[in-house]
Amino acid sequence: MTSKNKHAAVVTLVLLTTFLLPSIAEAQDERTSQKYLFGAVGTWRGVDSPQMGGGFGYERIFRSGLGVGLEGEGFWGSGYGGGIGSANASYHFQRLTSSRGIVPFGTFGVSAVGACGGSCLGFSGFNFGGGSTFWFTPDRGLRLEFRDHVLYNGGDSSQKMEMRFGFSF
Repeated sequence: MTSKNKHAAVVTLVLLTTFLLPSIAEAQDERTSQKYLFGAVGTWRGVDSPQMGGGFGYERIFRSGLGVGLEGEGFWGSGYGGGIGSANASYHFQRLTSSRGIVPFGTFGVSAVGACGGSCLGFSGFNFGGGSTFWFTPDRGLRLEFRDHVLYNGGDSSQKMEMRFGFSF
């Protein structure tokens, strides 16, 4: 190997190392899934009383930041209670901040709700929302989120809005 070829090989190796190592380190830092538990406070238009609830969820997050997930929630208010199941798509803005500790996200999906008070009713519809996860260790974080469920029962529509406070792992 000539001196000129050795020099070209060294330059190529340095450039490849410079460009590849940060992407390898970044790929190792990205989460491929997360589970979360949350508490919720909010209102349901039409029921017109404050409500509280809690639930759990799971998201599979792909390298692009896109995710898919399922969640369940129980809730209660003045004289009624119920549950929500939803399937969602999400996007996690993993590269938005220089500190990998804060990851904003947005979500959109379908919801099914059962609620009982004086009588029991079922609703279906869609939901959307967003928030941020504040990762204080690589696998533990605080999740803050706003979620809005737009629901239909026959010709009637209603809206269930809530703030969620949770823990991701």
